[in-house]
Order: sequence, then C-alpha cells, then structure tokens
Amino acid sequence: MGTPQTQTGSLEIWQKLYFLERGAKLGERMEAGDFEEIMEMTKKIVLPFVKQLDKPIFSQAIDKRDVPKNYQEKRGILMFKSKNITIWLQRTGRWFTQFQKKEPLNFVYHELSSSDISENIFHESNRFLNNFVERAKDCLKMLPFLEQVFLYYILPLNFVTQSLETIKKAVDERRKQLSEIEDVFGFMSDFTQSLDPLTCRRKKLSLTEHSIFGETSRGESRDTENYFDIGALDPFWEVARKRDNPKKYSQKNFRRQFDSLDHLIRHLMYVCSEIKETPSTNNSAKALFGRSSGRLPLSVTEIAVIKKLVESI
Repeated sequence: MGTPQTQTGSLEIWQKLYFLERGAKLGERMEAGDFEEIMEMTKKIVLPFVKQLDKPIFSQAIDKRDVPKNYQEKRGILMFKSKNITIWLQRTGRWFTQFQKKEPLNFVYHELSSSDISENIFHESNRFLNNFVERAKDCLKMLPFLEQVFLYYILPLNFVTQSLETIKKAVDERRKQLSEIEDVFGFMSDFTQSLDPLTCRRKKLSLTEHSIFGETSRGESRDTENYFDIGALDPFWEVARKRDNPKKYSQKNFRRQFDSLDHLIRHLMYVCSEIKETPSTNNSAKALFGRSSGRLPLSVTEIAVIKKLVESI
C-alpha cells in the first residue's frame, strides 16, 4: 500500500491511521534511508496547502546576483532552516534548497528530490549534525555513542517539528491577512449603505398595493396580482361581477415599505418581469383573473404613483 494522496488537504480517518501506523514502524527501527520516506510523507500532508501559503522565495529586498536566473522567481513554503541548509516546498512537489558552503554567505541553490536531500545530509552527516540540532556538537563529543540516535531519530524529528512550526507561522500570517480583508469588506458594506439615499438617512418609503381576493372552502385566495392603483383593478371587477357569486370577492390593500433604494428597484424589476413574461394571449383581465402569476401592463396612473414615490426620495 502506497503513501495515501491528499488532494483536497483534509485527511480521512484511514489516511491519518496510515501515517500514524507508518510513523510508529519507522520509529521502531529508524535507518538512514528512512529520512527520505519521512520527507515524502511530510510533503504529501502539506502539498495541498502550498498554493494557499507559498511566497516568493527571494524577496525584492535581497541581492539576487548569486541566484541563478531561472530560480529568481521561485515560490514555496519555508519548511526548514539551519546553518547548512534551507528547504522550501514548491507547488510542483519538488524541494528547493539553499546549501551553504564552508565560506560564510556563499550559497548553492538546487531543486532536489527527497532522495537527493537525504543523500546530501548523510554524506556530510557530521557537519549537519553539528548545526541541525542545537547543542548537538557538545553532546556528541561527550557521548559519541549517541551519533546514530541523533542522525536517525533527532534529525528527522527536528525536520518535521520545524516544518510544523514554520507552516503554523505561515497559517497565522494568512489568518491575519484574511482578518484584515474581512475588516475591509465589512467597511465596504458600510460604504455601500452610505451611497443609498434611503439607508444613509434611515428613511423609509411606503407603497400601497391593491389586489382582489375570493373566498373558497379553504379560506381566502388571491385572484389578481398586486397593483399600485385601485383603478387598475376595474377590468378585474368587471370579470368578477359576471361570476356566479360576485359577492365572494373583496379588495385588499397592502402597505409595502422600502428601507433602501435597492429594495425598491428590485421590487419594481420583479413587477416589470411579471408583465414581460405574461403571454400576449393571456394579456387581459379575463385571462389573468384567478391566476397565480401574470400581470397587466402598468397603467398611466400606476406609472404616476411610481414616479411620485421616486421623486420623494
């Protein structure tokens, strides 16, 4: 069974169990080649998040003359940093490394695999041990038999621990950025409201709408759409009077309030769409009476009501 892939970032239970069980097996008999596998496992856990957390490896502030041109625009998550080596993880899944030569501030850059890095570290194990783990040099001088413990256990553990710490720092930075973005968008909401002539003054507009309801065995039922003028209902009343029981119909008035210009315009757009979507074959009071949808065109009086309402803003 291969190392489970984590495409979305979240780990399923069986994937978590795999990493924990595999980690326990490696811990029982850590060997030189196991560092490569630990790096690969760490990579598979972190890789789905690289796109959200990576940064330019070489900032504009530093001198890039010693950096090969094809590397200068590299991006990655900083995973590990010591005196000898700095390691970033790129979106491609490749490691980008900065090795320090024996001379101070003289670096060599490589794009390497986990195997390449592991080989480099164990090839120069003494130098890496002295710089990878704090105070390792003095401890190994006094207790040289601990060399393999440091090399096969402490060094890989230090890599994973520091990776966790640097990623947590990147997450904290991103969380702070998102918090700042949320604050800005919260302000944008206030700014939007300030542009609305009703909202900014806490003013409300009222529009009275009229419709005809009829009594049924289950209660009242709407027989017309809402209209902005009582006179717009006259054609429907003519239809109602010709019905078997015209007395069962009554007019109801509704006061609709608008606390923002956007709210008003959205309602007017809905009314206009109802008119537009009414088929021409049904564009009569007789055809529309008793229907749940469809509306007669705006009357001259209704248009005047709307105009007066808008002018009152």
